[in-house]
Amino acid sequence: MFALGILIGIYSYSLFILGILYLLYPIPVVLVTIAWIGGVVYWFKKDKTFTSKNLKRLFTSFPNLSTFSKICVVLVMVLWGINLIGALAPEISFDALWYHLTIPKIFINNHSFFYIQGGLYYYSLMPKLVDMLYVPSVMVHTAPFAKLIHLTFGVLTLIALYFLSRRFVSQSVSFFILLLFSANLVVAWEATTAYIDLGRTFFEVMAVYGLVLYLQEKKRLWLTESAVMIGFAIATKVVAITSLPFFLIFIFLLYRKNIQKAITVCIKYGVITLAIPLPYWIFSLLSSGNPFYPIFTQYVQFDIPTNILSITAFIQHFWQLFVHAADPINPIYILVFPWIFIVFKKFSFYEKIFVLYVGINLVITYFLVSSGETRYLLPYLPILSLLTGITIIKIPNKLVKKICFGLGIGIAVTTIGYRAIASSTYIPVVFGMESRDQYLTKTLDYSFGDFYDTDGYFAQTLTKDDTVLVYGIHNLYYANFPFIHESYAKSGDEFNYILAPTDMILPSRFYAWKITYSNPVTNVTLYSQEGNTWVY
Repeated sequence: MFALGILIGIYSYSLFILGILYLLYPIPVVLVTIAWIGGVVYWFKKDKTFTSKNLKRLFTSFPNLSTFSKICVVLVMVLWGINLIGALAPEISFDALWYHLTIPKIFINNHSFFYIQGGLYYYSLMPKLVDMLYVPSVMVHTAPFAKLIHLTFGVLTLIALYFLSRRFVSQSVSFFILLLFSANLVVAWEATTAYIDLGRTFFEVMAVYGLVLYLQEKKRLWLTESAVMIGFAIATKVVAITSLPFFLIFIFLLYRKNIQKAITVCIKYGVITLAIPLPYWIFSLLSSGNPFYPIFTQYVQFDIPTNILSITAFIQHFWQLFVHAADPINPIYILVFPWIFIVFKKFSFYEKIFVLYVGINLVITYFLVSSGETRYLLPYLPILSLLTGITIIKIPNKLVKKICFGLGIGIAVTTIGYRAIASSTYIPVVFGMESRDQYLTKTLDYSFGDFYDTDGYFAQTLTKDDTVLVYGIHNLYYANFPFIHESYAKSGDEFNYILAPTDMILPSRFYAWKITYSNPVTNVTLYSQEGNTWVY
């Protein structure tokens, strides 16, 4: 699994290198992709975990599983089957249409990775390990494939979590742990989008797994692998740097009897970790003067509440996240949480790692992320699920233990019902009963910045030689024509059309431009100047 994670990182950085070398064209991307696929095939052949014998044993052993295990496995498969339906539908999620897919689209249109200035695509310089993986799918206009990539990270997280769990609990409890993680509504929703959080989650789990392997097997390689994985997590989403303190604190405590060695190992771990996203930070420094752009700018600010040190505020914050959020987290965590303190003495040294990991990261997240969105806790849910499973089996009261297992299954069934209803809207378009155009026309939110060529006018009228200056429209992934957004337009840019919301008044210098087309459904108007090209 570590080799696969490294291969994913290598592929992403290969596309990044193509971008900074102005080689983001179809042929170089195809060649890099073919070479990467070859590497993956070679790894599958060499890796003992995924031999045909082991895979055959996996499928043939199902009838021999306990009833409890079968229930967990079936529910997990149903949950991810429902997620798959959502992933196969056209993308409609806001952040994906705003920047996760649109920024790669702009890179592709310009054949390079570059600093997109202005106040709209300010995430262009942030590390983009997972976003760069979407380049091939964006290049061929297949957003569902990008969504499948993100869903695959969720499946890889399950595999990694299973291997990690089996080092501490039985097979049946390991399946239950996978069910706890999968039953989170935020996990199910994220699996249907072209976001990046499940990518970060996979690398976070692998980093913890590497640390556990190092402690159990005493091989320094595992510590290096752990550092690389958390580095990939940071290169996926820079906020993952908040997880680094846990690893450094734990390593320091591990070698606390030899302070010099503790400091040396911590420095090595930190250097390896931070070396992974460093190329992005260097590129950002050279491009904007800020290695962490847009952090420390007007676009990304930390609004720390005045009552942040209040214990009451801390409890209320997480109660809101776990219970009342739009995509609430599995309530089984709250129900089992008090038992962690009751059975803590029964935890092995290794199991206490998970308590420390969850505790440190929840506290850091509380101080740095005031948002009520549960996706900021998503990377910690696999280990929280593992910690919950370990806690349940250590509860001395058998009735309480059975109730916890029963509630876990009941919550999963509820999640299945909820997600089945939510995903029913995807079924017509996924199974061909409704066209992609019909689905997107009725589903996208045009009042909130979405764009779509509902009647095909742009596809029929505009050519690759035309360029459109866009005003007032936010999410341009489905704008399949050359465009420049006014937020980053600069002196010398040429265009021969202007696209803007119908109710928007264009700047005075465009007073002579005439209306060429107007769409009452999407509320957009296209202007031209009798075919003339305008220089911004």
